[in-house]
Amino acid sequence: MTEINPFPGDTDWPTEWQGSRLTGRFVDTMGAPVKGSIKIKPSPGAIIAAMSKTIIIAATRTVTLDAQGELDLILPATDDPDVNPTDWTYSITEDFAGGRTYNITAPSQAVQDLSTLVPVPSAAGAAITRGLSAYEVAVVNGFVGTEQEWQDRLNGAGPGTGGLDAEGVRDTIGSALTGTGSVTVT
Repeated sequence: MTEINPFPGDTDWPTEWQGSRLTGRFVDTMGAPVKGSIKIKPSPGAIIAAMSKTIIIAATRTVTLDAQGELDLILPATDDPDVNPTDWTYSITEDFAGGRTYNITAPSQAVQDLSTLVPVPSAAGAAITRGLSAYEVAVVNGFVGTEQEWQDRLNGAGPGTGGLDAEGVRDTIGSALTGTGSVTVT
């Protein structure tokens, strides 16, 4: 495997510190590429590369998403044993509408896509309040029996009346829901 170097050709960068490739794509719910940037900040304030006797001071890196809402970059690895500390994280801040902040690791020589790293809060969706079903309206208005018995009556199969036509059902439910009349089902 070809080594991933965070800053190839940069003679000031410690040669012992390996990199990690990070990719990602952001689109909105309409499928349009998101416009904005990602801010990436190492969690330690300073990192020591002892072999090259270099102290690396943490700096926030801003990466602008391209026209497709994508990013592809190399980061210094968070688990490289040749630097101290090791096993730290990057703070990622999505700088666009609806953006979030979260932490990731960047393992040495790995290629990771943000879609596999970004935490997504669990959600059952928005609560939906529904009204009464036609059967429930009939019960509220005095019908006694099971839903099947009620349906049989509507279809003319049950005892009592010969059933209701669609217009009768609509009028009965409509008047019950608007409170303009009472419903009696026998």
